[in-house]
Amino acid sequence: MDKYEEWNLNMDSESLWLATCGELAISLSPAGFSGWVKPCVIKSISEIDTDRILVELFTTSAFHSKTVEDKFYLYIKQAMEKVSKKKVDLALVVNPKNIEK
Repeated sequence: MDKYEEWNLNMDSESLWLATCGELAISLSPAGFSGWVKPCVIKSISEIDTDRILVELFTTSAFHSKTVEDKFYLYIKQAMEKVSKKKVDLALVVNPKNIEK
């Protein structure tokens, strides 16, 4: 097992998001990346089985979530799968800290 494979086995949410953003920064337009993808944050990663994970991704608002889902969901999912070397189920969640009361 090489260091890259070992790193994937022990990946935390921050490492996964930073590596995913690295992939997306070179494949998306600068405006799309910085305006829509970069503000997201991984809420949690749950292992479904040995080959599959569930990633909950915080978005800043319902509008932000809808736009990310419509325009960037597939790109984010594919980049996460490339980085993690696992199938990814991606769930977008509006961060409750950003919901006005």
